[in-house]
Amino acid sequence: MSQRARSAGRRPDAPRRNTLGLGERELNLMLDEMDASESVPPERRQRDYVRWPYRRSAVELRLHTGSASERTLHVACRNLSSGGVALLHSSFMHPGTRCEVVLVHPERGPVAIEGTVVRCQHRKGVVHEIGVQFAEPIQALDWVRPEGFAERFSMERVSPETVHGTVVYVDEGAADQRLVVHYLRDTHVRVRSASSGSQAMDLIVEGCDLVLSEFNLPDTDGAALVEQLRESGIRTPVIIVTSDTGDQTRRRLAEVRPSA
Repeated sequence: MSQRARSAGRRPDAPRRNTLGLGERELNLMLDEMDASESVPPERRQRDYVRWPYRRSAVELRLHTGSASERTLHVACRNLSSGGVALLHSSFMHPGTRCEVVLVHPERGPVAIEGTVVRCQHRKGVVHEIGVQFAEPIQALDWVRPEGFAERFSMERVSPETVHGTVVYVDEGAADQRLVVHYLRDTHVRVRSASSGSQAMDLIVEGCDLVLSEFNLPDTDGAALVEQLRESGIRTPVIIVTSDTGDQTRRRLAEVRPSA
């Protein structure tokens, strides 16, 4: 058995998982090194979409070369966002190349997503990082399920003037209510404030696009408010705000899935 086959954790006659010939363990070690060597911390990067870790040893990449046939590669995957995906390949790939990335949805199975190669960066050895921009944004969290409170601490970068709709904000603090209105002042968002769960229900049933609620409320908590909404047949997304990251709060929020 060759040393490369041993390090990749596969038999010499086994098919290559990806163009790099890396197994899952070896791929993760390399990605750990890449993440540690980034010069700019993720939270300081100015990007339109949050990039979620999405490590896969093999993702199908279909390249449209302009002829009747297409070329299919199995490449490794580093991360995923609503706007694109970062892939790892064994050679240079020309920016501007049209392609399809096949991602396996947990419910719908394989989904081919159209995109274009927008960058190709040499990393080390034969490793090149390929950036693919999707033709249309996807809901990244349909594929990625962040652990803990990660998704509640993430933000997408958007232009304020493009944001429209009605938000019901639930918090007993008048100062916090004014603060939310202040931060949304450059948008076209209408904010309706409530100081309790019961007041919030009265506003929500009248119609809104989003509910933003403090977890601890005078007459209930955010999880119970979500349960009441779902039992009433209201599917409006809810964002719960809390500084309590204890196990009990995590379990309660995981049970009700506010954004579901």
